Amino acid sequence: MENILITGANGLIGSTLVRLLDGYNVTSLVRDPKKALNKHIVADIRDKDALLEASKGLIIDTIYHLAAINPLVKDKKLQKSVNIDGMRNVVEMARRLDITNFIYAQGMGVFADEMIDEDTPRKPYTEFAKIRLEAEHILLEASKDYGFNVCIPILGDVYGHKGWFMDMIVKRLRNNTFKIPGSGEYYRSFIHVYDAANALKLLGVNKKTGYYIVCDDQPAKFIDFVYYTADRLGVKRPGKVPAFLAKVAIGSDMLKLLTRSVKASNAKLKNDLNFTLRFPEYKVGIDDILKSSV
Repeated sequence: MENILITGANGLIGSTLVRLLDGYNVTSLVRDPKKALNKHIVADIRDKDALLEASKGLIIDTIYHLAAINPLVKDKKLQKSVNIDGMRNVVEMARRLDITNFIYAQGMGVFADEMIDEDTPRKPYTEFAKIRLEAEHILLEASKDYGFNVCIPILGDVYGHKGWFMDMIVKRLRNNTFKIPGSGEYYRSFIHVYDAANALKLLGVNKKTGYYIVCDDQPAKFIDFVYYTADRLGVKRPGKVPAFLAKVAIGSDMLKLLTRSVKASNAKLKNDLNFTLRFPEYKVGIDDILKSSV
């Protein structure tokens, strides 16, 4: 039986992945054991000694590295500590465990182009995206030195029953405090958390390597995504706020990442894995999330 370790297992994607990997020997790496869904070890990826001690004696074939920090956290020192130091520590753990496969969930902020696929050159345009790309480079160099395989799924905007979609949009639409940054006419490549986690599962168990874009079949305008959510909630559609004012609230990096149009192709994922989306576009996905969150 495949032995799997998941970092960030209490997060939106991680907790969904744990459930989808039922039947595998899965160990979760968590900071808060009270929230763990399964067998787990407790450590912070920023603490190398604690991480190595907690993982001592484990037999692991595959690591899913999902523990990260998002750009809503403006503290650059913390971003580097979690994403870069954390990657170095997880890689050292991987070396000591003598793993075979390493899956690292990356974001689309590492691209600057509007139309992207797996071969699009990386051109990070925010400090946060540069940090994430540096972490990726650390992993790729380590894989050459230590001989494990690497798969890097590049995720679109993952929405689900918790996280940014619920906190930033749903809750604030309900209390009439949400405003759309800028025009809202920019495109985003969304993905329901179930489909994102299922893609990660299949990439791992099928021992895929290299890059895979994970997103819906078609991008959608952010304004349409928000308006549809408001309509389904039965609340007033929000107004807009100038970008320079939104920058104060959510930070420069988050504003740049959010308001840039991204149109991504999932053709490689579908071709290589015969992958089928359960929620092929945001409307059916939002309906599912809102129904389950009532």
